[in-house]
Amino acid sequence: TAKNDVAGLIINNTKNKYSAVFGLDNEKGPNMTLLNRDGVPQIGLGYDDNEPFLKLIDEEKKGGVQLSVSKKGDPSMELRDSNGNTRFSLGLDESENPLMEFYDPAGKIIWKPEIKESK
Repeated sequence: TAKNDVAGLIINNTKNKYSAVFGLDNEKGPNMTLLNRDGVPQIGLGYDDNEPFLKLIDEEKKGGVQLSVSKKGDPSMELRDSNGNTRFSLGLDESENPLMEFYDPAGKIIWKPEIKESK
């Protein structure tokens, strides 16, 4: 146990590089990180601000996809480019209506469908 009350298990590969890290954090909850053969984290499963997530990221730790569920239970998905910029998001808005947005590299919305609110 570390000073911030994190317990964990680290599994190394035959090159003595991390392959998997399993942790229990009193603040964030359980988490798991899987690393490639060079020790680069590429898959994460856990909690961020008490919201579950699954992340698949590239070797530069920028591009990839994140699936998450809000505290209210609303699911979302984000796709990020190789610079770490969100380029696509899919989920539900505050009123639980479907939401889909495409972004330019600067994060500006470039397209989203017109969706009629449900009654």
